[in-house]
Amino acid sequence: WLLKTKRRALLEALEKIKE
Repeated sequence: WLLKTKRRALLEALEKIKE
């Protein structure tokens, strides 16, 4: 559950940087 949250935060950060 912690890994899923970390992965989701990383994905969101990556999307933010992509834009």
